[in-house]
Amino acid sequence: MEVFNNRLGFIKSRNTPSYYAALYLLTSNDALYRRTANCFYHGGIDFSYAVLRGISPHNYALFCAAKGLRHAEGVTESELADPMTIDEEAFRLIMNALLIAKYGTAAFHLKGDISHEP
Repeated sequence: MEVFNNRLGFIKSRNTPSYYAALYLLTSNDALYRRTANCFYHGGIDFSYAVLRGISPHNYALFCAAKGLRHAEGVTESELADPMTIDEEAFRLIMNALLIAKYGTAAFHLKGDISHEP
C-alpha cells in the first residue's frame, strides 16, 4: 500500500477504508495484481481496466469482492456461504478486507488469540 501511496500520492477523499480493502484484495497475489494494475489511478480504482479473460475462479471471486467494496454489486452472501464458489483462502482474504473496510488500516494491527479451548 505504501508503494501506491508513494506512486499515486495520498488523497484523503480517495484513500478511504473501502479503497484500502479493495487494494488489499487486488494485490493479494501476483496473478491478480498483474490483471488489475491498470485499474489504479490518481482518482481511485476503475475496475473496467481489469483483464478478466481467462482469470481463475479464485481471483475472480477476489475481484468481485473488491468491486463490491467500492460499488453496490459484488459477491453476495449466498456466494460467500458456498465453498464451491468461494474457496477457503478467498473467504479468508475477503473477511480480512471487510475488517479493513470497517476499521481502516488499523485492522492490520489487530491481534488476538484464536485458540478455541473448551
